[in-house]
Amino acid sequence: MADAEKQPMDCTHALESLLALGPLRVWSVIITIFGDYSRFAKDALPGRKLQEIIHHLGIKDDALRVAIFRLKNDGWITATRHGRTSIYALTERGFNECKSARPRIYAKAPADADRVRLIILPPSHAQANGKASIDKGIFGHRITGRVMLTTKHESPEVPASLYLPVTASALPAWLREDLTPKVAYDGYIALENALETLLLCLRETAGPSAQERVALRILVIHRWRQLLLKHQDLPQHFFAPGWKGEACRKLVHTCLEKLPIPERPTRA
Repeated sequence: MADAEKQPMDCTHALESLLALGPLRVWSVIITIFGDYSRFAKDALPGRKLQEIIHHLGIKDDALRVAIFRLKNDGWITATRHGRTSIYALTERGFNECKSARPRIYAKAPADADRVRLIILPPSHAQANGKASIDKGIFGHRITGRVMLTTKHESPEVPASLYLPVTASALPAWLREDLTPKVAYDGYIALENALETLLLCLRETAGPSAQERVALRILVIHRWRQLLLKHQDLPQHFFAPGWKGEACRKLVHTCLEKLPIPERPTRA
């Protein structure tokens, strides 16, 4: 089709493509919002700003109130009144949780391949086979009861001699499949399509409104975070063939460059 015949991209379609990837848990979306906005402790958002973002994601006020109530009760956020306006901020615990996840969520590359190790765990760590494990400060993918794959080498309970270098080429196909959760594998394929649709919209001269850009930014980060935290932080070639995680990473960062945070939060 000639350029003159092309129709402007409707950013509503891009938003709908991201929303169609699955139901939104409102409390989790709020954490994504604060994780993106709150770069410093005590950074806060007025209730009207939070409400504005949530509305653009198709979330109703009742659902927002229930989610705020839950997050306050669970010790994630605080609320203060300034006249008729509510001001929300992360608690110290909430801020630290978001801060610890930030490096991985916003990283432009996965963990280096030379950090990947097999660990032979002490007998006290033996347990049934499972997926991603968090066991006495040891983070990784449990292959058998006492063998894990990890990129973390800081546990004082495991001697350095029991961390064994491993390359993707040395992994059997069944282990690469085991490292590849189907929900993430399929999810990245769908996310790639949605992000490509969004980039078409962002390349248009008109593009989304300022309010739409905020909602789109949050939704991109949220969908990325949902999938990223379902699997280990490993290079592309440690996963099954066809893995779209790294393709999505590049698209996410390209989108975020075009969807900057429009304003800094207030201080609580």
